[in-house]
Amino acid sequence: MKALVYIVCLGIGMFLGTYGGLTKPKPTWWKLTAIGLILLSSIVTLFPKIGANYDVADYMFSMAPNHKLPVHVYLNEKTLQKDENANSFLKIYDHKDDNKSFRKMIADESILAQLNNSNHFILNVVKQDSNYYKFVSIEAESPLVVLPYVIGLEQKIKIMPFHVPVAWVSVLAYLISMIFGVMYLKKKDIKYDYITLAAASLGLVYTVLATTTGMIWAKFNWGSFWNWDPRETSIFFLLLIYSAYFALRSAIEREDLRARISAVYSIIAFVTVPFFIFILPRITSGLH
Repeated sequence: MKALVYIVCLGIGMFLGTYGGLTKPKPTWWKLTAIGLILLSSIVTLFPKIGANYDVADYMFSMAPNHKLPVHVYLNEKTLQKDENANSFLKIYDHKDDNKSFRKMIADESILAQLNNSNHFILNVVKQDSNYYKFVSIEAESPLVVLPYVIGLEQKIKIMPFHVPVAWVSVLAYLISMIFGVMYLKKKDIKYDYITLAAASLGLVYTVLATTTGMIWAKFNWGSFWNWDPRETSIFFLLLIYSAYFALRSAIEREDLRARISAVYSIIAFVTVPFFIFILPRITSGLH
C-alpha cells in the first residue's frame, strides 16, 4: 500500500509538471490544483505516526531506561509465542524476513488477541531487562506511512517531508531558470525569457517556504527562529541574490535588453546555488 501511495503521488506530480508542456501558460484549474496540493501536503505531513527500529530503541533505553518509545514492528504467524512460565510474550523482528535477531515483549493474553488482528503495528514499549520489552499500548495498527524515529527530533521530524521537498523544488526551479536563460541567449525568443522569469519566481516562492518551515522547526528544536546556522545563512544569501534578479528586471524598461541581462544574471545566479546549498553547509560546522 505504501508503494502504491508513492507511485500515485509521483504520477500526479509528473502529470501536473508536464501538462501542456513547459512553454505554455497553465490554465486556472491547474494553478488552483497545484496550490491546493501544496496546502494539503503541508497538513498531511502532520498525521503520519513515528516508529523506531530496535537499534534506536536499544540506544534510547540505554540512555533512559524508563523512556517510553513507539516501536515499528511487523508480526507474522511465527512471532506470537508463550514462555515456559505461561507469561505471554512476542518475538519481535526488526524486519519481515529477519529470522535471526529478535527481542521479546511481555504482554498479556488480551494484547495478544489484539495483535492477531494485523501484522503491522507501532507499539509503545519500555525496556524491561536484557532483550525484553514491556508492552504499554498500541499506538497504531496497519499505519499507511511511518516516519523514522530520530533521536533528538522525535515528533519534530514531521515537518521534514514538507521542508526538504520544497527546498529541492526551489533548486530545480533555479536550474530551469538558468537553462531557459541559456536558451534565450541562443535563440533570442522572448518566450524563453518568460519561462526564465516564471521559474525564478517559483524558485523564490519555494525558497521562502523552505526558510519559513525551517524557522518553525528551528524554534522548536533549537529555541529560536533564527540561529545563523550555515544552512540558514546560505539560504538567506540565495533569497538576496534572487530578489536582486527581480529588482534588476524592474529597473530595465526595454524588453530585449531586460531579457538579455536577466538571462545572463540567471546563469550567474545559479552558479551560487550548488555552493550555498550543497557545499557551504558541509564545509562548516553548524546545528543541522
